[in-house]
Amino acid sequence: MLSRIKTHVNPASVLALVALFVALGGVSYAAATIHGKNIKNGTITTKKLKNGTVTNAKVKKGSLKANRLSPGARAALKGDAGPQGAAGPQGPQGPQGAPGTAVAYAQVNDNPLGFVAQRTSGFAGLTRPSAGLYCLAPTASVADVAFDGAQPTRPTVASVEYGNTGTQTDTLIVEPRGGTFTCPGGTFEVRTYRNGALASDVAFTLIVP
Repeated sequence: MLSRIKTHVNPASVLALVALFVALGGVSYAAATIHGKNIKNGTITTKKLKNGTVTNAKVKKGSLKANRLSPGARAALKGDAGPQGAAGPQGPQGPQGAPGTAVAYAQVNDNPLGFVAQRTSGFAGLTRPSAGLYCLAPTASVADVAFDGAQPTRPTVASVEYGNTGTQTDTLIVEPRGGTFTCPGGTFEVRTYRNGALASDVAFTLIVP
């Protein structure tokens, strides 16, 4: 009987069986030995991943940063602004600032005529000899640095003080003079105008840089 079986086994059949076993054994070997270390970084692209296969459970906790999210996703994470809180208590008063660099400055009110004390420094006297003509006398220390004899050596800057001037719709002008023409020597001369005419109802500020 064995002799009859042997007569039915030929080399082609043997080779086919061997090939089958090798193929089955090779698949089993590959499935058992391929792991993360066998995959080269960057070789699996997004096209090779099936949609929906990477789920939340497969993402390492805390590994995603905001720059990996789309602008829409980042905007969705922001909540609505909460109500404004109550104002806190006023803080302590800060230290007094350093003195300004101006040699002298003054705010002059027209009625009643005079300096505004908290906005004036470096001036000792004020007169108005005629309509719209003001003579501002400096202190001795200012005179030492801003005058040569009777004439000022520093430019002056003046502007209308609208907060203390009535009827502001008119054309108002404050004109500091570069020297003493009508006022006594050693003073700063300023003239004020309303609609082109000298007027005594225009308040102003004067700065000596």
